[in-house]
Formats: sequence, structure tokens, C-alpha cells
Amino acid sequence: CHSELPSDEGFGGEDQMMYNATDGIATEFFSVDSGLKGSKARLLELKRNRWVDKNTRQLTIKFATYNGEARLFSFMSINFDFGFGGSFSGTNILNIQSLRMEPYVTSYDFFLAAIQLMFVIFLAAQVRIELLDIITTVSQSGIGGYFSSLWNFLDNIHLVQGIAYVILRVKYL
Repeated sequence: CHSELPSDEGFGGEDQMMYNATDGIATEFFSVDSGLKGSKARLLELKRNRWVDKNTRQLTIKFATYNGEARLFSFMSINFDFGFGGSFSGTNILNIQSLRMEPYVTSYDFFLAAIQLMFVIFLAAQVRIELLDIITTVSQSGIGGYFSSLWNFLDNIHLVQGIAYVILRVKYL
């Protein structure tokens, strides 16, 4: 928002209204504890003071929700890009990211965790066996002898896929 902003009066204090003059970015924070009535009043105040006007180029709305039944935190961000004169530019983006805060709660979840742990143990055993095979084959007939077998290529592709799966599973659990 490149227009002049009103004073902090009516916005709930300085800690809830931020303006970065170098970037021309104004941020308004709506707290849950102000309630529906307080949030509506603050929104009307923003509207009266023309917080979004014809000079506004982008409006981003971010919020988080928690679904207790699904045990998911979801973080949403909606971007509205405006062209000159206040028209929509058509590049509005909705981004939703969810995170399971309690991955192991039910007995079924622990059963899945046990299966995943067994997969990691078997994968580690396969990697150990393949490394020993590489060491013995390379010491006897060189690196060309090891890679001359199609099965060694397939074993290595299988192990790399398993390791990549474990890394991605841990990263995006």
C-alpha cells in the first residue's frame, strides 16, 4: 500500500500495525482475542481510512487454522495482485500448507510407524550387503566387473529410490 497511513489510533496499538517505508509495505494484524466484533470494527476503520486504494499493488491475506478432528494445522495465504487503477491482474494465488502435529496417536498410527521402522531397518541391511558386494567385486575384478552386471545396476537404483523415499518421508512427515 503506497498511500499515507493513518495513525495507530483505532488499530489496537503499535505492536499490531507495522509499516515499512522502504518497501512501501503496510501490515495489519488481526488478533483472535479481539473477537468478531473487534475485528469488524478494525476492518471498518481500515476501510474508512482507505488502507487499500488505487495505489495498492498487492494484498496478501494469511491465516492459520486447526482442525481438531483431523489433527491438522493449515496455513493459508491468498495473494491479490492489482493493476494500475485498482483492477485485478488475474494472478491471484492461493497457497495452502498443512501439517500433522500429532502423527502418532492411534494404535493404527503406531502400527504404521512399526512398518516404516522395519522398512528402514531392511533398507539399511540391503545397503550394507550391497556395499560389501561392491568392495569384494571391485577388489577382485575392478569397478568394471561390478558394473558389468545388470542386476547390480538394478540393485543400486532400488536402494537409491528407497533412501530417497526415507529422506522425503522424514522431511515431509
